[in-house]
Amino acid sequence: MLFKTSQAQRVPFAWFVVLCALSAAAFFPIAEVAFTLPKILGFSLLSLCGVIWVLGSNAASSLSLLPRRMTGWFLLLFFVAVVATALRSQAPLMSLFGAAPRVEGVLTYALYGCLFCIVFCLARKPAGDTALLQAILSSNALLVVYGFLQFFGTDPLAMFWADQSFLGRTFSFAGQPNAFALFIVLTFPLVAYNAVCAKKTDERRFLLLLLSMNLVVLFTTASRGGLVGLLAGTVCLLAVENPLRRRMVTLAREARLLLLAGCLGLLIIGSSAFADRFMQESSARSTNARMFLWQDTIALLYEHPLGIGPEILGVMYPQYKSAELLGLEPLRAGVDRAHNKPLDLLVIAGPAGLLAYYAAVISAVVLAVRFRKKQQSLLPLAAGLVSAQVALLFAFDTILTAAFTWIFLGWMLGLAWSDRRDTPASAAGTLLSIVLGLIALCTTALALQWSTQRMVLERAEAAFAVGSVSTAAGLYVQAVHIAPWDRASILRAAESYLHVAESLPAGAQRNGMLDMARQMLDRNERLTGDIDGMTSLLRAWHAALLPDAASLDRFAQEAKNRMPTTVDTYRILAHSYQRIGDTAQARQIEQQLIDLLPAHWQDSTGAARVLWKDNPWLQELLN
Repeated sequence: MLFKTSQAQRVPFAWFVVLCALSAAAFFPIAEVAFTLPKILGFSLLSLCGVIWVLGSNAASSLSLLPRRMTGWFLLLFFVAVVATALRSQAPLMSLFGAAPRVEGVLTYALYGCLFCIVFCLARKPAGDTALLQAILSSNALLVVYGFLQFFGTDPLAMFWADQSFLGRTFSFAGQPNAFALFIVLTFPLVAYNAVCAKKTDERRFLLLLLSMNLVVLFTTASRGGLVGLLAGTVCLLAVENPLRRRMVTLAREARLLLLAGCLGLLIIGSSAFADRFMQESSARSTNARMFLWQDTIALLYEHPLGIGPEILGVMYPQYKSAELLGLEPLRAGVDRAHNKPLDLLVIAGPAGLLAYYAAVISAVVLAVRFRKKQQSLLPLAAGLVSAQVALLFAFDTILTAAFTWIFLGWMLGLAWSDRRDTPASAAGTLLSIVLGLIALCTTALALQWSTQRMVLERAEAAFAVGSVSTAAGLYVQAVHIAPWDRASILRAAESYLHVAESLPAGAQRNGMLDMARQMLDRNERLTGDIDGMTSLLRAWHAALLPDAASLDRFAQEAKNRMPTTVDTYRILAHSYQRIGDTAQARQIEQQLIDLLPAHWQDSTGAARVLWKDNPWLQELLN
């Protein structure tokens, strides 16, 4: 298994093992770049190397198998549905490139398809199965061991993380606790299967230790969805007759004691540290928040039954957001995912995309069960895929988890359809490989360009914070020019220009700032069409600074229609009316804001203590 392959077999695929593990752990210690873009860059480079290998080894002929199987057509239909929905999107440029912080546009989905095809070809090679196993186990070990260090307070990279935002929950290189839990439940069955079935003593001890650490670290993520997914995967792994069940009976007493003692002892430590996360009140709050979120997403889908395209939910959701969420989540929390995979697929790709995706997943699992005796890796791969899909009923994919899901799909189909014979050379397969290479080049360029832009944006924010207004203004313009599809940077630039203009006396400099803000808002309107409430809201502020009362009234009404339960809507509008001297209207809007807040919001030392800590501006409403 892990140590079985000879040196001659390992060398050709060492690039895959190394790049896969490095991509899983990739990060950059700048808040504006962090985890997502480095992982896209890593998986893009992995795909680029993979395409070179496919073209150089005649493995492209394997791709001609995909159109001959129904599962291949399901996968093709899914990608077509994503592209078709993006083309109908009201913000097609955002749907193509993606939006911060998830960066999961059409190009990223194309990257997933590229990974799938490369792994499919790799799995059909004699040494490919072993290389893939090494890659997954190495990636799992890298993230889990680092998560283990985080949990015990020995994190060598702690200086880079603002982990207080996760209340001490372990997030490792995944960047978010729930994403880390999802990665663990996806790869856990493969680790468990190989740990129990390993024949060499050293290999078995290492994998059993890794298995114990997986369980402990999963618990420290405090992800309830992850635990449900793990249970589902374990049931799948043990429900079907396979070598794992037989080996569990004959497993050495030493190994069983090691696994049991390690898990029990460390889970006790974890439970004492994270019991609050599983208390009834906390659990109820989280469950209620998800219920409202799902309800709002269904309301959006009722009006847009064919989906709205990738990365558009964050722009359109405020129009449907329930006021009750303000009492369950942070007041200024944004929503760009439905926290439910089926709903997210309906939003991104419509009913056709949803059906095609689950048809492909189900058919891959059925194939894995059918051919499990022929290829031993198939059953744990299927169990991991089922685990992840169950956990995703309460969560959403990130770059890390989505990339490994598509790697699993490619691996499963490559093994299930592998007869270890070369297929005839195919011009179509070669052409598809070239297309995949172009996709990998595009996503590599995207990751590099966007990372550069986010670094420039970080410098702009720093310059603005120290009062270097002219420097910050130039850097904001540079950032927007580097990545003109990035809505977040456009809005931050416009908001910064308005903030500076408000503090300046009447004159050329103030007018220049107002003009730059207007240009940014015009750019955002071209990017997002007429669906972005933030454009209307900032235009209202801009009108108040001119001043233009008629335009302020018009944009204020637009903003309230598009973001009726967003706290910032009422704060900025109240401030804007104060600027033009309309105190009565400002007070009326402040009262509307108060009506939105949770009933206990005034209890600053009791039930609303955290609310006041995160939102000190609430004092203004009391005054």
